[in-house]
Amino acid sequence: MVHPALYVPNIIGYLRTIFLILSWVYSLKDPVLYVIFYSVSYILDALDGYTARLLNQCSRFGAVLDMVIDRASTSCLFVVLSNVYPNWGVIFSCLISLDISSHFMQMYSALYSKKDSHKDPQGQNFLLRLYYGNKFFLGLLVTMAEVFNIFLYLSYFDSIYGITVPLFKAFLPPDIIVTLQQFVPQQFLNMNIFGFVALLSLPLAALKHFINLVQLLSASSVLIALDQESYVFGDKTNKNKKKK
Repeated sequence: MVHPALYVPNIIGYLRTIFLILSWVYSLKDPVLYVIFYSVSYILDALDGYTARLLNQCSRFGAVLDMVIDRASTSCLFVVLSNVYPNWGVIFSCLISLDISSHFMQMYSALYSKKDSHKDPQGQNFLLRLYYGNKFFLGLLVTMAEVFNIFLYLSYFDSIYGITVPLFKAFLPPDIIVTLQQFVPQQFLNMNIFGFVALLSLPLAALKHFINLVQLLSASSVLIALDQESYVFGDKTNKNKKKK
């Protein structure tokens, strides 16, 4: 019998951790290596769940390991962004807190509700049912959030390996540029192509963070309801004991 710690999906989780550490090492030194190592880790995240189901190697340890690595991955990426965009540090810190607290609450509400997974959509509100019940929608939002973060990071660099990062307006015809100058701020036209990709992914990335907020509130209400139910039934039990 294979030890749970040596299940293939858990080994993939260990590899994810190694690639994440490598990405953090190069985050402020080499943006290309950072993105490569981080992307490999992200791809492995998609493989561990598939492998667990394929090999029938699902485990409690694996589920928690995956959650912990996900939170560490997101948190450290926001720390990197805080280093390159220090003026936005408070925003990134809030997003770290929201990501960790919402998933922590969701995990515990599922545990106390005796669910097999925090992704079980049963009993959730409409938005969370859509998010956890539709794998395409979940994957889309998670991917767009990662795309936004990565390309926001890349947009910080004016050149990579001595190659100048082209501006967004370099891909537009001159007459279009003249027209846009009348309606949009100059900073928009002066952003590089990485910044433009980040801007395109921003709406879905923002929706992902909003769902985190909804998840935090929903999971909190579930835990409070369980406390109230426990108090009511516990109080009735104590009264019945006193009568006897």
